Amino acid sequence: MDDDRDTRLMSNGRLDIDAIVREVLQRLMQPAAAPPEPRPAAEPQRAPSAPASTPVPAASTPVSAAVTPEVPPKPADPPGTLRLAERVITLATLEGRLRGVRRVAVGRSAVVTPSVRDVLGRQGIALVREDLKCAGSATLMNCQVRVTGADCSAATLSSQLGLQVVSVDRVAEAVKQSVRDIRTEQKLAIVITRQTALALCLANRHRRVRAAIARCEETVRDAVGSIGANLLVIDPRRAKPEELPRLIRIFAEGGSRDCPHEFAQLLEETV
Repeated sequence: MDDDRDTRLMSNGRLDIDAIVREVLQRLMQPAAAPPEPRPAAEPQRAPSAPASTPVPAASTPVSAAVTPEVPPKPADPPGTLRLAERVITLATLEGRLRGVRRVAVGRSAVVTPSVRDVLGRQGIALVREDLKCAGSATLMNCQVRVTGADCSAATLSSQLGLQVVSVDRVAEAVKQSVRDIRTEQKLAIVITRQTALALCLANRHRRVRAAIARCEETVRDAVGSIGANLLVIDPRRAKPEELPRLIRIFAEGGSRDCPHEFAQLLEETV
């Protein structure tokens, strides 16, 4: 077709100007061709959807178990150690038990008689106090407490001890009732009074009664350890109010006790 057009525009081998002009005008008069519609862009390929599945619950964070601190093992006793859980340590307690012993361990509140201390000292055996749970400790229920006078409140002491404390008008009556408890019910007894000398004298007239006066913790232990005291006389003016319950508890520990063997014949024959 381009050859036919070129032929029309040539005349005798020369370009026909008029024909060229007409051709240009004809083209200008024609409506412009619509631009080609753009092809729609290809949609991106989607990855195949995963098949529906049952939702898996999120893994719960494990709760860390409480870590129990390791308790260090209790150190073994040194060789030759004898542990005594008794509340009152007498020669009878040690009988036949000292062979090869270099160290005797007792509770911090245990009462050790002077004769035991002498034996241990002669044999070169150390006596040590440790936090031992003493066996056979009696409760305060095995000890009857009586108060005379107004220097000590029976109600206050009852509240402090969790034990009934009896108020008695006269010291003689308080001692009489205490002696009855000791001899018939195998109880311990405590009389709190200003008249300590009178109470001591009245009490020790009776067989199987071993009364002693106490003013502090050391005198209580000494009374228990030396004569096996089963009746304690306390002057409320000599012991501080906050110390009184402690003295009573120390005396009550171990319950009813026997007279030491070395004094049994002398003391038990007292009428």
